[in-house]
Amino acid sequence: MSDERAVIATESAFIRTAIKDDIVEIEYYNVHKFLDIHISGYPAHFGQLECLKLGKR
Repeated sequence: MSDERAVIATESAFIRTAIKDDIVEIEYYNVHKFLDIHISGYPAHFGQLECLKLGKR
């Protein structure tokens, strides 16, 4: 279980960095990972606005 949390924390940090740096090439991939994290029950509030922005395009 702690290994899963470590992976989630690492991936969340990567997604937050990509959002902050506005890396467009991997935007869809990051939103997909964000949704997986959210569905798994982990806190993922940082990506909600990013999902809305992607849906707006």
